[in-house]
Amino acid sequence: LQIGHGTLGCLVDESKKELPKKLNDGISLKRKIDVPKFISDLNQNEDLQANHELMGCISIISGMMQSDGITVFSNAGEILGYNVFIKHPEKILKSKTTGGARSRTFHALCDMIGRGIEGAYIQSQDGLIEIKGRNNE
Repeated sequence: LQIGHGTLGCLVDESKKELPKKLNDGISLKRKIDVPKFISDLNQNEDLQANHELMGCISIISGMMQSDGITVFSNAGEILGYNVFIKHPEKILKSKTTGGARSRTFHALCDMIGRGIEGAYIQSQDGLIEIKGRNNE
């Protein structure tokens, strides 16, 4: 993620069967990418096949995170969707936030924490990283 134009991510509760409705404008994966399983397979098998599968997983996730929109993770370490867009509430649109659309989207995600979203992540083009969640608001 050190290259690219910045990225957005959010965290949802893995016990939910579907993405929150506010996160439906994007690509929802029919089959979750279970990152911990790839890591577990490598730890158990310690073979080239498991290593290639994990590296392929990392490459796919990197591409998703470099796409426009939000990459959606579960708190179980799964990727649920990417290229997701949300509507910005009026108060965000009218506020004087620094940055552009990515920054406004991060603020909108932060407003959704506790209401379908557990946490939000932004990394700007210049490398600034900010994370907000239920425990560090």
